[in-house]
Amino acid sequence: MRVLNDFKCPDGHITEIFAEATTTEVGCNVCGKGAVKSLSKVNAKFNATGRFATTKAKLQWEKRRERQIAHERKTNAE
Repeated sequence: MRVLNDFKCPDGHITEIFAEATTTEVGCNVCGKGAVKSLSKVNAKFNATGRFATTKAKLQWEKRRERQIAHERKTNAE
């Protein structure tokens, strides 16, 4: 199965190549030296509530919940 991998040569050039998952080394596109497979950084944002919530996320949830309760009380009172 072919996947997109990052390969880095000794000179620091990074090349992205679709290669077999088992491929560990390719030729660098810039200098031609051997480039070794490297792990790339993952760009992900974790936004959780509950036990793993950050303080900011928890405060935002509490504010929204208070507004919702106030709105429900107002509409039920009418």
